[in-house]
Amino acid sequence: MKYKLICAVCRGGGIGKDGRLPWKIKEDLAFFSKLTKGNGNNAVVMGRKTWDTIPDRFRPLARRHNVIVSRNRALDVGAESTLVHSLKEALEVPCSGERFVIGGGMLYAEALKHPDCEVLYITHVEGDFDCDTRMPEPGPGFVVAHEEEPVTESGITYR
Repeated sequence: MKYKLICAVCRGGGIGKDGRLPWKIKEDLAFFSKLTKGNGNNAVVMGRKTWDTIPDRFRPLARRHNVIVSRNRALDVGAESTLVHSLKEALEVPCSGERFVIGGGMLYAEALKHPDCEVLYITHVEGDFDCDTRMPEPGPGFVVAHEEEPVTESGITYR
């Protein structure tokens, strides 16, 4: 049950502040959407806090099976999404496409240690955004296979 991890991270491993992305990069959000949708048969695996940050009008994320990991067995994620209670359970949810772990910090930490994590898509955002949520450094088993040139959008440089 191989899966991929996708994340945007700033200096120091920051990925969030006060339950939100601390930056708005439209092009990166479009990349995230296109990659995770694929042909419409992919699954996105996220923690409850990440689920909570998605505005109601965008939940569940369209054209992707949304799998939410939470210890709260009574959490209402709607009929179109699946509630599970561990990464292991999330990886057992049937999926005919690819699986992407999309956050947050605790799920990334567990996912990076799991032997089925095969690819990381990481957008490196330059600067320090005073984040309160971090992603751990990937271990030595991951190598950079491809890196884009830096791009600046709305005063934020990223690659």
